[in-house]
Parts: sequence; structure tokens; C-alpha cells
Amino acid sequence: MITAKALPANYQIAITGPTSRIIADAPVAKGGAGAGLRPHELLEAALASCMAITLRMYADKHNFVLPEFEVTITVNRDQPERTIFEYALAWLGPIEPERAERLAQLLERCAVRKTLEQEISFQKV
Repeated sequence: MITAKALPANYQIAITGPTSRIIADAPVAKGGAGAGLRPHELLEAALASCMAITLRMYADKHNFVLPEFEVTITVNRDQPERTIFEYALAWLGPIEPERAERLAQLLERCAVRKTLEQEISFQKV
């Protein structure tokens, strides 16, 4: 469970989970202090971190070392009726092309991506 608690500073929110805490905030241009990730950036972060963890877990399971890499996510909301998650995987070190291709395909298996691909609804409890 995640809890979001308003802080005294304009638009700053303390987000706490079972073991950690982060700050969300609005950008300065919208009245915040820019002291934390914006809500859509948190959504991007959830997907990017899940994809990166998926790659690490696969490498651990198959006993090989991954080179450094980055997963980049952008939420494209240019079309009002559609949300598009644009993503890229960049290798920062040497990797065999076949392995790089196989690992790129694994990004589709990330649990957060699978969740976002399903029909989503909201229920007040």
C-alpha cells in the first residue's frame, strides 16, 4: 500500500510505502517548488524501474553480468483519447547484438507494463 500525505509546502506530497519515502511536487511554473517528481513522472518511473528490474532478474537467473544500461520512458498524452508509453533501452557498455535483442524483448514482460495493458478501472474503498 502507498500513502500520499500533503506536506505544508505548496503541492509537496510525501509518498510512503512499506520501506521507503519519496517526495512528489508540482513544477515551479505551476506553483510548486519542483522538489520532487511530478505525478506523471512517477508513473514513468514505475514502468522504467520495473523494466530495468526485469532485465536484472533475467540476467541473475541465467548467471550473466549485464553491462550498464538505461531504460527511458515518456508518457505521450498528445492524443486526448489515448495514452502512449514511449520507451527505449540504451546499453552503456558492450553487449552481443543477439543478447541485446533478446533482452529488449523482455521489456514486454515487465509486471507494471502488463498491469497497464489491462483494462483499468477505479473503485473508492
